[in-house]
Amino acid sequence: MTAEVRRIIQERMGERFPKLIGSKLIEKGTKCELYEIKLPKDPEVKAHYIKVNDTSTKRVYWLRTPPAIMNANESWCWTLGIKVENIRDIKQEA
Repeated sequence: MTAEVRRIIQERMGERFPKLIGSKLIEKGTKCELYEIKLPKDPEVKAHYIKVNDTSTKRVYWLRTPPAIMNANESWCWTLGIKVENIRDIKQEA
């Protein structure tokens, strides 16, 4: 299944998606929400995803991040390959 097919399925499920996959909200950040999903058969045992909204397309994306990152803003920065200290609006609101 391609990433785009998964995104469409998630989009069609809408706000029901996190509950249907058994996720738990860990934290709301300034740019995203961080969720955890238990995966007993996965080597990491759990997965972290951030829910982000694309302001230009109004689409919602779920991006997997390392389970060791427990902060929503840090997870968002990790997906961009930048440090949270380099984002002015996050530093001011954190």
